[in-house]
Amino acid sequence: MSNLRSVRTALVAVAVVMLALAVPTIAGADFKEAQKRWKDGLKKRDTGEVTAAAAELGASGDKKAVALLLGGIVHPDEEIYDAVVDALAEIARNGGDAAAELAKKATRGKGHEQVAIVDALSRAPDAPDAVKMLAELLEDKDQSVRVAAIRAFGKIQRKDGVDPLIAHLKRKEDKGGQEVDETRRALTAITGAEFSTGTDWENFWEPRKEEFDPKEKVEMRGETVERGPKFFGSEVLSKRVVLVLDVSNSMRVIDARPAGGGEGGSTLPPAGGAGGMPGGGAPRDPGVTWPPDPNSRFARARDETIQFIAALEKDVAFNVIVFSDEVKYWQATNLIPANKKAKVTAIEWVKGIQWGPATRTDLAVEKAFEIKGADTFYILSDGNPEKPGNVPIPTDEIMEKVSTLNRFRKVAVHTMGFPGQHRAFLEKLAKENGGTYKDIR
Repeated sequence: MSNLRSVRTALVAVAVVMLALAVPTIAGADFKEAQKRWKDGLKKRDTGEVTAAAAELGASGDKKAVALLLGGIVHPDEEIYDAVVDALAEIARNGGDAAAELAKKATRGKGHEQVAIVDALSRAPDAPDAVKMLAELLEDKDQSVRVAAIRAFGKIQRKDGVDPLIAHLKRKEDKGGQEVDETRRALTAITGAEFSTGTDWENFWEPRKEEFDPKEKVEMRGETVERGPKFFGSEVLSKRVVLVLDVSNSMRVIDARPAGGGEGGSTLPPAGGAGGMPGGGAPRDPGVTWPPDPNSRFARARDETIQFIAALEKDVAFNVIVFSDEVKYWQATNLIPANKKAKVTAIEWVKGIQWGPATRTDLAVEKAFEIKGADTFYILSDGNPEKPGNVPIPTDEIMEKVSTLNRFRKVAVHTMGFPGQHRAFLEKLAKENGGTYKDIR
């Protein structure tokens, strides 16, 4: 018996050594050197040096690396933020003292630190405590942290994340809002199924949870329970929403529309008859004449916006931005409660909108992020971003700007587009910012 115990003890010792070797660490002297390069790199704004030092700190296994890395998350360079998040993800995967420190910061850190840690967990689906940490953060006081956790669940697609998400949906669904929409979409990302209510999700999940494989999605849809007004056919659940509308003069174009508005079409009846543009066919340009044709993209966007505003409940706060060569707010940089007076004022303002040259999408998104408290944008456009004189605006610059502005806020950026070459940009803008893209036909 004593020999057997000796063998077991030896095997355990070997296993401990093997586990220690499996986690790449760097010696104390090397950690100090990495720390020095990290600080020097930040001071000199040397992206390459900072990125390399971040990777070494992430692999160090030293718990002091967590605070060092979190100190760099506010750097405006997206490449540096990306390197920090990768390093934090490495810490989460490796476990040990550094991972324990990371878990502590996840619940006790500042809001922006928590969001960065959640972003890291979204890149570490195999991290031992990922689901536990994310589930705890679903109850954080900061909505941005909660939204980040919801999105992370959708990205790591672990089946043990379904129960926390269903519980969160049941807590939030009566009040509606961004989190309801985000949670539903995260559940769909994991399972493939689509349901509206927490109870329906629970009934779907309980008999399947033990055998479910996230690699094998289930195509199942439940009864739709609508809780919000619609904008071009999309249910809007947010209670703090901003519409961002392209009013460039290219919106004068009249599209051929399928009967009934078609997929992604307006909820309004087409002015020119059931088929949209009379007689159908290819899009038609009536020329830059005012007023716009009732079937034009401009008129459709204007009328849809009016209908949307009229349908808002009083617990919603909203704003409207329009852009062409310049950007105009309905109401400065604030969200306005959707009481009767505000809705009448907003509708009159929308009725008075006129088009202009160019498509300054870059300025529009910057102004949208200046609106305090907004958690959801709906951006509608029909063309590539450009300055007056048909000067293209590089879309990668807009993407990077939005990524920086939305790094810690986690606004859901939904995009909608009329037919055109801009679709790839709008799709990417939505995908990388927690939103969805929709064709308007």
